[in-house]
Amino acid sequence: MYIYVAHLSLAFGWAFLLLTFIKSMQHEDKVESAIFGLLSFLMMIAVLVAGVMIMFNIGSSIHKGYWLRVKLSIDIILMGETLFLLYLLKKGKFVSRKCGNIMYIFTFIAFIVMILLTMLKPF
Repeated sequence: MYIYVAHLSLAFGWAFLLLTFIKSMQHEDKVESAIFGLLSFLMMIAVLVAGVMIMFNIGSSIHKGYWLRVKLSIDIILMGETLFLLYLLKKGKFVSRKCGNIMYIFTFIAFIVMILLTMLKPF
């Protein structure tokens, strides 16, 4: 039970840090972006580890739950987004205001959808 609470708490933390990372990349603040990027990356790894631990504990539902496959697909996209933003930061590039707003809205909606899929397990 504690691993579920930890996973959900870590996911909320990652959502907050990733959204803040996107905003700092919009404002071209290199130090702030580096801090939030590193924290977002570490939180992403923690969410991944907790999620894998949960999947090993409930192995039989992995094959039944299509909602879980959709959730994991969204999760992989957000992980890719985090890594892409870190790559841009390493190159010394930032995102434009329009691109950042699109990424911010997409990320926010993606996290909401993942929470709804987890809570409702619709299919």
